[in-house]
Amino acid sequence: MKRVTRAFTLIELLVVIAIIAILAAILFPVFAQAKESAKKAANLSNYKQMGTATLVYSTDTEDNLPLAFGHDPVPTRAKWYWNGTVPFPADWHTSGSWATNPVWQGVARAPWANSVQSYVKNSDIYDGLGAGKVRSSADNANFSDPVAAARAKSISMSYNGLLHAWSASAITEPSKLIMVWAGIGKASWEGRTYPANPVMLCNGRANECRFNPNGPPQSDATLSGGHAWGWFWSFDGVSSYVFGDGWNAVRSDSSAKFYRSGRITGVPPAEPNRRYNESPYAHIITGGEPWTQWGCTAPGSVTLPYYSCMFRPDSDFNYQ
Repeated sequence: MKRVTRAFTLIELLVVIAIIAILAAILFPVFAQAKESAKKAANLSNYKQMGTATLVYSTDTEDNLPLAFGHDPVPTRAKWYWNGTVPFPADWHTSGSWATNPVWQGVARAPWANSVQSYVKNSDIYDGLGAGKVRSSADNANFSDPVAAARAKSISMSYNGLLHAWSASAITEPSKLIMVWAGIGKASWEGRTYPANPVMLCNGRANECRFNPNGPPQSDATLSGGHAWGWFWSFDGVSSYVFGDGWNAVRSDSSAKFYRSGRITGVPPAEPNRRYNESPYAHIITGGEPWTQWGCTAPGSVTLPYYSCMFRPDSDFNYQ
C-alpha cells in the first residue's frame, strides 16, 4: 500500500510565521512590563530595608538621624562639604587623599550612606536595579587597582539633606516625609555618593548646620542665587523616571512608596507641575529631567528663607 506524505505548503508556512510574529509582538511588551515591575518591587524592598536600618541607627545615636555631609575640623578652613561627592564605601580607595588624609577620611565616613552601612550589612541594597552606571574621572587611578576596584560599590539612593542631624521624633509627619529616595535619578554612581538631595547651603564657617524652620541653617550662612536654603542637585540630563514615570522612596517611618515625577511641563515659565503631594519637581522637561523644585517658607511666612517643600521635616503637607 502506497503511503502519501503531506508537507506544508509555502503559504501555510508563511501563515504560521506571521501568527508567531504577531504573538511575539503582543507578548514581548507584556514580558518587558512584568520584568520592570519585578525590578520596581525588589527596589522598593531595598528602600524599606534602608529606612529600617536608618531608624535603627538613630536609636543608637540618641534619636539623631545621620549626617548628610561631613565637616572639615581645621579652624582656618572649617566648612561643611555639602556640595561634593565622597567615596562609597568610605575606605575603598588605596591611594590619594581619601586613603591617606585623616581629615578627608572623616569627611568620607560622616555622610549617611557610609555611616549607616554597618546597619545595612549588604551594600548591594544601595544600588538601583537597572540604573545606568556613572563614574567620576577622579577615581580612574583607583579603579585601575584591582584591590580598590573590588571594594568599590555602586549607589543610586539619596538622603533627604534637611534631616542632617535632625531628631527622628521631631518630624511632624514621619509617614509622609521622604527620608531616602532616588534623588540622583536613573543613575547609579560607582564608588561615590552625593551627600544628599536636597542639601542645605551650609556655606559659612559656623560649626552648626541644621534645618531651621524660620531661618538659615547657619548663623553666618549666606544666600545662594538669591533664594532657597534647600538646594537640588542638577541631574545633568539624567531622567527622574527610574521606573515608568517615577521613582521609589522610603519615608521617615520606614514605609516605602512609589512616587510619580509628574508630567512634562517644559522649561519655566511654562505651566508648572501642580501635583504637590506626588512630586518635589515644579517642572519636568523632555526625557524626565527635573528643572525646578517647589520651595516653601515656614508656616505663616511669606519671606525667605525657604526649603524644598516635600523635604521639610516640619511640613504638614498641606500645600496651597
